[in-house]
Amino acid sequence: MAFARAGQPMILTWKQRAEDARASQPLKWRGSVTQIVGLGEEASPVTATVRVDVTEGLASTVDVAIADGLVVNQVSGPLVADWDFRPGTLRVNFLEPVGVQTSFSISGEARVPRDGSVSVPLIRLPAAERETGGVAVEVLGAGEISGREPRGLDAADPSDLGEMLTGRESPSMMAFRFRPQEGRAARSLAVMVARYTPQAVLIANVEEARYDALMTEEGKALVRARYAVRNNQRAFLAVTLPAGATLWSASVAGRPLRPGVSTSGRCSSVLKKGAPEKKPLRSQSK
Repeated sequence: MAFARAGQPMILTWKQRAEDARASQPLKWRGSVTQIVGLGEEASPVTATVRVDVTEGLASTVDVAIADGLVVNQVSGPLVADWDFRPGTLRVNFLEPVGVQTSFSISGEARVPRDGSVSVPLIRLPAAERETGGVAVEVLGAGEISGREPRGLDAADPSDLGEMLTGRESPSMMAFRFRPQEGRAARSLAVMVARYTPQAVLIANVEEARYDALMTEEGKALVRARYAVRNNQRAFLAVTLPAGATLWSASVAGRPLRPGVSTSGRCSSVLKKGAPEKKPLRSQSK
């Protein structure tokens, strides 16, 4: 099917299809796997990028070894036609045979123990002549990695694993680089995870309160209250005025605002999160 514009000639050229000599050659390729494993308390998300470099022949499919307990949810890539996941293995089919290089992404979820000794689910390329890459492991939630037992891996800095970890900063993250070996070589990683019980923290605190009062002969009083508030989670600061008092003005961090008034007479002002800030209130009462 061809489309052309009116008033313009349509020219077709053709030639006899030449068979690619690489199709008859045995397939040889190298692979790289870079993955991130987040150890959660209930489920552990796993994401990986697989790169395939064909050195001889043409690759129409690639078989990926999946660790026990890891379920693949999605496979995507520019040349991915479809994929077939079965426990322990994943077959990725390409739109056309790959003769040079291609890459695709894998996302899944694993069920691992929440603490203690955890075997990290690794994604492998058993048919690759040479397998490289790395894995980054982090603890999701309150916890840390207290021990590690790598096999066929070397400790590395997370930034050395490439763009996948750019901008990801986690105090509990550890990274390991694959030793260049064939895809069937033994490789494993076990870590010791220690979990902590989250403790309650102070969510808001008025560190300082200052009051200036001006009294008149008629019995009226003008009061200015200034509060230094250290706030973590609170959205409002509620202030109860004396009986018969009238609120004149309010400001937070130098910006004037109009506080809300509840049915009980409490005035609520919006707070900022962070270090202490001065919150002046002016009121008049008899």
